[in-house]
Amino acid sequence: PGRALAPGVSLDQALKFVDEDREELNMFFHFDLMRLDRSEEDFASPSENGWKLTEFKRVFSDWDSVFAEKGWGSVFLDNHDFPRAVSRWGNDSEEHWYHSATMLQTFLLTMRGTPYFFQGEEIGMTNVNFNSIEEYRDVNTLNRYEFVRKSGGDLEQFLENEKPVARDNVRTPMQWDNSTHAGFTSGQPWIGLNPNYIKGINVQAQEEDTESVLQYFRRMVDLRKTHLPLVYGDYQLQLEENEEVYAYTRTLGEESFLILLSFSTESTLAVIDELSCKELRLMISNMPDQAEVVKTDLRFEIRPYQSLVYKLIK
Repeated sequence: PGRALAPGVSLDQALKFVDEDREELNMFFHFDLMRLDRSEEDFASPSENGWKLTEFKRVFSDWDSVFAEKGWGSVFLDNHDFPRAVSRWGNDSEEHWYHSATMLQTFLLTMRGTPYFFQGEEIGMTNVNFNSIEEYRDVNTLNRYEFVRKSGGDLEQFLENEKPVARDNVRTPMQWDNSTHAGFTSGQPWIGLNPNYIKGINVQAQEEDTESVLQYFRRMVDLRKTHLPLVYGDYQLQLEENEEVYAYTRTLGEESFLILLSFSTESTLAVIDELSCKELRLMISNMPDQAEVVKTDLRFEIRPYQSLVYKLIK
């Protein structure tokens, strides 16, 4: 058994790799999400139009349907070739960093498929945003910079465009503590560190903080492990056209969960008419002090980057 890394493989081809009856591979990785915010002409450059939450939903919903009855997929938001998840799909500003990081963790840990977290994602590591070409190490960035220089292009603009997309964003050392080089090495690391390791984005600081991103991550892992619908349950998208909230249910047998995730800097009202239940029991939220939301007729006032996991009591 093994894993299929399959950029370019279409939805209707996936089960040719991981259908259990074929006894070949046992897990599938698609790369459709990694293309979502990139230029069609240049995969290394950001799209001028950015990305929409409806497109994000469509990627995950389409691929979940492939493995609804056979095979098994994976879910991930970044890897060694793409920027930090919280900087790319969330909001790494001081105001929204914590809730973005924990909301995205909630997403990965409530979806069908094996969740993958790249080193540092469990503590909410962010893009490094290097300012000079001398700080970069990735040959892709260096070669493209040299091409722009030789062709008389705007080097300052190139470096600015590179900040959100450079692969070196995820290749900075793991941030273990607030000592020299974030405790990664007593020597000189091959690439610079993100200076925010001094400000609490490090393992030691988050080990000591019961409400840290790392501690939330552990609570979410426990919730997934103890509630099998979050692993194997059917997935049903709600509010398909909503550009601010990603909502879905996971159901296995008689047990159902509703997941609500804000991808917005503004509070928003989400109304879900399709569900019926006697009671909603809140299992976890990344805003424990603000967990009381409007629940009359399944109307939810959701705050910026809030995540909520409810168990439906029927």
